[in-house]
Amino acid sequence: MTKDEFEQWALSQIAKLDFSDHVYFGWSNWKSVAGMATRTYRRGEGTVYLITISEFYLDTFRDIESIKDTLLHELAHAMANYHNSIPMSSHGREWKFYATVLGAKPQRCFHANNKNLDLSKFKYTAYCPNPDCDTSYGFSRMGKLWRYNLENDPTDGYECALCNLHMHVRKNF
Repeated sequence: MTKDEFEQWALSQIAKLDFSDHVYFGWSNWKSVAGMATRTYRRGEGTVYLITISEFYLDTFRDIESIKDTLLHELAHAMANYHNSIPMSSHGREWKFYATVLGAKPQRCFHANNKNLDLSKFKYTAYCPNPDCDTSYGFSRMGKLWRYNLENDPTDGYECALCNLHMHVRKNF
C-alpha cells in the first residue's frame, strides 16, 4: 500500500468517528515510535487530536495490517480521551473497549522485535546468537553500552529475554 492509499484509508477511518471534525492525521519519520495520538488545544476549535503515523514504519512493516492496527490503536486513545477524559497514554479498560470497537487488537501494537519488521531498514540490529532463538531487535540510535560493545566486544552487554545469552550487535549500513 502506498503512502497516499494509506492516508486515504486513515481519513476514511477518522470520518467514521462521532468527533471526526476534531481529529487530524499527519506523518512523521520517527524510528522509535510507529504511531502517536496527541491532544492539543486550538483557538476557535477547542480540543483537537493529532494522529501521527511514522512513514518509516509504513515502509518497514512487511504486512500492512500491522500499521493499520497502529492507526486504530491511536484512534482508540483519542476516543477514550474524548468520551471519558482518560489520559492519552493509558491502556486501561476504557481504551481496550474503544480499541475493540474500532477493530484494533486491545494491546500494545509495536515492539522492536516484531517479526513483521524488515530489520535491514534499521541502522543497527541486535540479535541472539542461539540458533534456536530468533530474537532480534532493530534500532537506529546506539546508547553507550551498545556502542562500546560494537567497538570492543560484541558479545558483552544486554541479554536475550528468552534464552539469557548476550545479544550480538551488527551495523546494517
